[in-house]
Amino acid sequence: MKELTNFKAINDYCSSVRRYLHQHPELSFHEDQTAAFICGELKKLGIDGTSVADTGVYAVFDSGIPGPTVVIRADIDALPLQEEADLPYASKVPGVMHACGHDGHVAILLGLGKILAENPPQKLKGKVGLLFQPAEECPPGGAVKVIASGILDGADYILGSHLTNRLPLGQVGIRPGSLMAAVDCFKIEITGKGGHGSSPHLCIDPIITGAHLVNAWQTIVSRRIDPLQPVVLSTGTFHAGTNFNIIPAGATITGSVRCLSETIRAEVESEFRQITETVCRADKTSARIDYTPGYPVLHCEPDLVQKIRKAVDASLGANTVIQMPPVMLSEDFAYYGQAAPSAFFFIGARNEAKGFIQENHHPRFDFDEEALVVGVKAYLAILQAE
Repeated sequence: MKELTNFKAINDYCSSVRRYLHQHPELSFHEDQTAAFICGELKKLGIDGTSVADTGVYAVFDSGIPGPTVVIRADIDALPLQEEADLPYASKVPGVMHACGHDGHVAILLGLGKILAENPPQKLKGKVGLLFQPAEECPPGGAVKVIASGILDGADYILGSHLTNRLPLGQVGIRPGSLMAAVDCFKIEITGKGGHGSSPHLCIDPIITGAHLVNAWQTIVSRRIDPLQPVVLSTGTFHAGTNFNIIPAGATITGSVRCLSETIRAEVESEFRQITETVCRADKTSARIDYTPGYPVLHCEPDLVQKIRKAVDASLGANTVIQMPPVMLSEDFAYYGQAAPSAFFFIGARNEAKGFIQENHHPRFDFDEEALVVGVKAYLAILQAE
């Protein structure tokens, strides 16, 4: 067995990568400089990167020993959000921020690539695909384009992970079966009849219809779906009108629906459409319903979960891996489960003593960078597991 890798040096490398990317975030399908940076780092390691899904990068490390092809995915895009944290490595791009940890995901995968290129474990067999995927934050997501490219054909299994401050530093969370929710979005354009605010009887008020709908939709969750089935229906925006004394002719409402079952997902859409049409008909308004399917339920292959749990606990310490409860967050990694057996896990990055407590997508989101080497070690352990 070769001498153990200098993980302090690996974590320093990962931190430097992460901080550079954090200062130079790019939005979905615009990650040109990010992809160029990744290719440059891979080239330093003697690994050739190939363009995939427009602005993504794919590279393969071949151990030279017969074995499985394992693909590990890191998402690379940032969010349209103004950073509020006063950090030496804060975003230099106004209105764009790595607020979901994708900069850390890239750093973990490049750190793993550095070890594979410079000091590959003797127990490693087969090939490791390093997938730097664009546009996770922008449905339908970069995963769809990656799969369509055919570059993953022949993969034995696909792995992914996500940094989170919901778990403390050093902990890894996973579960077999449904881990993350499917998400759909809706946009309802209500048409009524506008007029003077003093004469509502001469108008057909779309705001009244909108208010009825916002309330009625909640009965889908509370009265029409099994209460043991998790469903979240959230109204995100409600826009109508231009002045205090004008009843508008129209109103627009948007929102999202999340659930952990594809069967329940279909039921919710059916109920949503029926309620919307019925309420509008009762109010003498009409509505254009745009109900758009988003990412599917993220399902973790039970056999892979067991393998991950055993390998990571053996490498990082007993009880490092916990049984993660399902979360209603969504991920386009879910599509990879339709292409090959797959599993996804969370890497704890919370450190209250250092102030790393904010949730993903918060303008002050940051995480303990010691979590980066935890991710590298976890993947190394999985790759070497029998």
